[in-house]
Amino acid sequence: MFSSLALVLRDPLLRLILAGLFLVGVAVSSVMPFASLVGIERFGLADATYSSILFVASLVTVSASIVIGIVSDQRANRAEGNDGHDDQWLCIGLQRDCHQRIDQEQCEQSTYDQVVLHFLHCLA
Repeated sequence: MFSSLALVLRDPLLRLILAGLFLVGVAVSSVMPFASLVGIERFGLADATYSSILFVASLVTVSASIVIGIVSDQRANRAEGNDGHDDQWLCIGLQRDCHQRIDQEQCEQSTYDQVVLHFLHCLA
């Protein structure tokens, strides 16, 4: 477990994803306790109706997750015979692993800067 955590903490992109997941967890955990109050008191749903809605929503979410997992496992990650596609992944792998004759620290800072800029661009 600790080796996995060390791997996540070393990679800037995975650190950003970890921070995002943490913030989403904080946001959801601070809002969800009030969901039943909103559903029952504000919208006037009966207790049984509200629980039925939550049950159906849970079934849909679990079913969608399973279907997406099955489809993504069965789908190939790359097209066969498409060398350009393979070369693209190779270049990304080389860039990510910083095998470009620049020192490791400079590569990590460059990668981190690119991740932060991309994240900020997505927010805009």
